[in-house]
Amino acid sequence: MLRFNRKLMASIGEASQRARLLGFLRAKLPQLQSLPAAELEQAVDELLHECKRHGLRSQHASALYVLANLAMGREAVARDPAVGEILEARSRPLADRALLLEIWLTQAWGQSQAGVRA
Repeated sequence: MLRFNRKLMASIGEASQRARLLGFLRAKLPQLQSLPAAELEQAVDELLHECKRHGLRSQHASALYVLANLAMGREAVARDPAVGEILEARSRPLADRALLLEIWLTQAWGQSQAGVRA
């Protein structure tokens, strides 16, 4: 009988997510294309570790958190009270927190792009 270790399967999922995130970030965020690969990988690893600290256990929530930090800047995300409230709302379902992060990121990105076009 074939048996799978849960920790091994989780690590495979994390490695897969990390690889997909790195590819997406390089393809979609031009400001990251000039960044050395090792530096981007380290930043993603640090952010994924922060996700665990904040209780963002789903791939969706953690991908949004990483994207928000790398697209908008870590300082901007850390200073924003709305993001702080989302991260502290551990009693809320994880899907709700992911949706709130997505809404925040969509609005913040839209505002930053409006400033670029103006």
